[in-house]
Amino acid sequence: AIGNYSMDSALDGALKNTGVGYGSLGGITTGDSNTALGHNAGVSITTGTENVTIGQASGDSISGGSYNTILGTSSAPTLAGGSYNSIIGRRAGYSLTSGEYNSALGNAALYSNQTGFGNVAMGSHAGYSFVGSGGVFLGYEAGRGVSSADCVFIGYQSGKRALGTGNVGIGYTAL
Repeated sequence: AIGNYSMDSALDGALKNTGVGYGSLGGITTGDSNTALGHNAGVSITTGTENVTIGQASGDSISGGSYNTILGTSSAPTLAGGSYNSIIGRRAGYSLTSGEYNSALGNAALYSNQTGFGNVAMGSHAGYSFVGSGGVFLGYEAGRGVSSADCVFIGYQSGKRALGTGNVGIGYTAL
């Protein structure tokens, strides 16, 4: 541990953890194999296992979630119990609370999703308003305005204004 209050609550059962930065892994009690780099990165992880959080306030609400990879300032800051998420980019997965198996890559990708399962968003603001499960968004603002489930949007602003469930849009500004 390097930094003020880094791994401040660590107990004897907390093994193989690395905290670098003020407050990083500050709440760890019995969680194992966690890595947190940055101011308050992973600060609330207590019992979670094999989480990686890099960036100021990244994954700072995780308590018992495990196997998450979170990179970027304020990425997945409200994720408390979700597991198996890969979140990369500033404010990516910003509203996730307990979602699982989500992949977000890009600034504010999957920003509004809280409890979704199995979503993929790649591109700045891809899947921004999406709150369901089973969504695939590839491209700048792909599916930005969509909030329902089971949608696929590929391309620049594809599905930006689409409504409903089960839509597929491929190409520049499709749907």
